[in-house]
Amino acid sequence: MKQKIINENNNGWNGNNQNPWGQNNNRQDFENPFDGLQKIISKFLPGGGKGWKGLFAVLLILFGLWSLSGIYRVNADEQGVVLRFGKFTSQTGPGLHYHLPFPIETALTPKVTTVNRIDIKISKKNWQKMMDDMEEKYGPFGSGMGPPNSGPSSQENPIWVPSDFYFNGKQWYQVGVRFKGNSTIRFSWNRGVWKIPLKFDFDEFEDDYPQIDNQRFYGFKQLSMSSNAMDPSLLREKISADVFRSSGIPAAQTAFYRVFLDRGDGQEFWGIYTCVEEVDDTVIESQFISDNGNLYKPTGQGATFAKGSFSNESFSKHTNEDDSDWSDIIKLFEVLHRTNRLSESDNWRDDLEAIFRTDIFLKWLATNSTIQNWDSYGKMSQNYYLYNDPKTSKLTWIPWDHNEAMINAGRFRTPLSLGLNEVGDNWPLIRFLLDDKIYLKEYR
Repeated sequence: MKQKIINENNNGWNGNNQNPWGQNNNRQDFENPFDGLQKIISKFLPGGGKGWKGLFAVLLILFGLWSLSGIYRVNADEQGVVLRFGKFTSQTGPGLHYHLPFPIETALTPKVTTVNRIDIKISKKNWQKMMDDMEEKYGPFGSGMGPPNSGPSSQENPIWVPSDFYFNGKQWYQVGVRFKGNSTIRFSWNRGVWKIPLKFDFDEFEDDYPQIDNQRFYGFKQLSMSSNAMDPSLLREKISADVFRSSGIPAAQTAFYRVFLDRGDGQEFWGIYTCVEEVDDTVIESQFISDNGNLYKPTGQGATFAKGSFSNESFSKHTNEDDSDWSDIIKLFEVLHRTNRLSESDNWRDDLEAIFRTDIFLKWLATNSTIQNWDSYGKMSQNYYLYNDPKTSKLTWIPWDHNEAMINAGRFRTPLSLGLNEVGDNWPLIRFLLDDKIYLKEYR
């Protein structure tokens, strides 16, 4: 009887042709609109849309609509980020742009005029592991002392531990996190300052957790977070990188983030950090045609390029690590120190430019001198990368770590002069190039 009543009342709708909420029940047959659309389209298709010609025309229209779906707009307060199969490929500024349609490419348009927030959660157990490792390498926290020894332990990177990473309402699981840096990490740790530089690797623990295999943060495998510990303005890292890129020099993209950290006792505000793109991750992917070349991060005496200073250890590889071939670096040493550089300068320049982007280096040298960055080549044998670009087979200079730019603190933290006359043969990439009248003119 109940079933019969329901059927007689329009399948659950009341007898006044209204639904249970008192609204008119003007339901339509959903097939009719599509039938009408099909009739309209068929008027414009060969043979009324029938046969293979009609099918081809329909496919052509669908392909056109699919192609047009790649048009996107970036507003004035946004930055366009293009991902190809989930991997970062390029950035775009405000205006109309085009990317290959989904699923090949997608475009994100995050706001860049606000300081975004990230939240990190590390278990008490893993936090203690980080503390024990740091104390072993750098001594007690806040002791005011330097590293406890000068052995290998104090030269190794701090350990990785898994963490949960949160941004914009989304969570990334088992993300590797560790402290990072050189002088900055000592500066903070020894003075009892918790705002220490951080590094994240989104699939560091993929062997332990296969479900995060190739996990990425909007196409990024790694992120470097600069604490700006020695920069009260918080601006040097970002402004310097922006200036380098605007001058045509490959350099990392940067952005500010508010970092909140939960180390097992609840959320704490950790500070404003500068997020810096990793060179061996997306810089060489987005600013070069190919990321398959040798990438070196020179340090130590060999990084000066002084005669006879080369060693494999001074040029650590960040790509192609299993290939024990440093022939491109050795060739640069050999050409740089040729005895004919003054007597046959034309030949010397030709040979040098065949293996080294002297134009990029001289641009960097002029820009670096202008922004008064003392913690770089010419005073310190660190803070740059060399990338052998597969397109040109030439080593290209990539600057790194600019938190000591735009400062003259006196003593050893005094920048070089614009003329660079005080630089000697122990920094031959500067001295030898500026001793050449063609390169000197280009620098000036």
